[in-house]
Amino acid sequence: MVADLREQCGCSVAEFAELIQVTPTTVRRWEATPGALNLHSAPWEALRALYGES
Repeated sequence: MVADLREQCGCSVAEFAELIQVTPTTVRRWEATPGALNLHSAPWEALRALYGES
């Protein structure tokens, strides 16, 4: 889901990470992790907001 959302936004990993205020390494790890992610509230809310906009 994270990779799909990032692609819909047309962002690089670094740009997407900046949007949701995490590191690019974190975005890469999320994209490589199968199944559900266990996220902190701030990144979760940022992802939900971006998903709502797309």
